[in-house]
Amino acid sequence: MASLNNCLSQIREGGNPDIIVMGDVNIDLAVRAKGHDKTRDTRFLTLNNLSQLIKEPSRVTERSATIIDHIYTNRPEWYPVHGRYDPGLSDHYLIFAARRRHKKEHKTNEVNGRNYRFFNEENFRHDVDSTDWSSVYNAPTSSSAAIAFMEILFGVINKHAPEKLVKSSNDH
Repeated sequence: MASLNNCLSQIREGGNPDIIVMGDVNIDLAVRAKGHDKTRDTRFLTLNNLSQLIKEPSRVTERSATIIDHIYTNRPEWYPVHGRYDPGLSDHYLIFAARRRHKKEHKTNEVNGRNYRFFNEENFRHDVDSTDWSSVYNAPTSSSAAIAFMEILFGVINKHAPEKLVKSSNDH
């Protein structure tokens, strides 16, 4: 944890306003067992001004349900769409966070963004569940499986939160 704290400190000192750390951390935030130092986990979040976005179990087995796959950010408001999805590939769910586009300090500019105006999480999850993932499962290599996975997932994402070209102006 100390090396991660040092790394995050360097990022903040470098002026980076947005921090996101994600992965299989193997610290179960759902555990309330005797002897677990929950304050250590809370101290890490507080020290770095981070919020944990994933609140539901991200690894589920017949005997346990744990929150060990995390997404930490110092800007939770920038990630309005986040969660977990079980594609059935392993006992770990996929975790995801979609960043909201925010204005940068610049003059008129054209940028790509996503339209979340009509985004419906239930419909999105339904489409992901009903998508044919066989090209991922049957891929000959992990690289081709990853490419197939991203193509399929972004197809569904584009359907529910389509990209659009936006002209923005900001006179700050």
